[in-house]
Amino acid sequence: MAFPARLGKRQLLIKPSVAWINYGLEAEGLVVDAICNPPNRCLVLGNSLRETTLTASGSQRFNGIGPGLDIEVNTGRYGPLGVSLFMGARAYAIVGDRSFSFETEETFDDPIGMDRAVGRFEVEVAPWMFRGHVGIRFSLLGNEE
Repeated sequence: MAFPARLGKRQLLIKPSVAWINYGLEAEGLVVDAICNPPNRCLVLGNSLRETTLTASGSQRFNGIGPGLDIEVNTGRYGPLGVSLFMGARAYAIVGDRSFSFETEETFDDPIGMDRAVGRFEVEVAPWMFRGHVGIRFSLLGNEE
């Protein structure tokens, strides 16, 4: 749907719309920790040191829906081709669950003792996503008569 208007000698088209987006998000998490025995004396030779490095990743797909508006101006005709410039914007409300979580763990049995380290990560996306665009459009209009 387009609403025509005039901008000087040029034709302007105002195009409201409703848009949908589906996108994927990947996240990575990292936990680095160190424990020594005895505590607070890690620099003294002969003490035990355990370094824990936990990494994990997760991904999720999200959907959004919302309004859009494009403004297009016809810039000229070159034989059978029409040329126009356009710009627009969209706003998407993210629907459904906007978060996901992932975790990892590691078990230790070393001179410091038995232990288990767990890394839990949670990602939450914003409730709205915004997008803008600009471009040039070529249209086949046919021969002038």
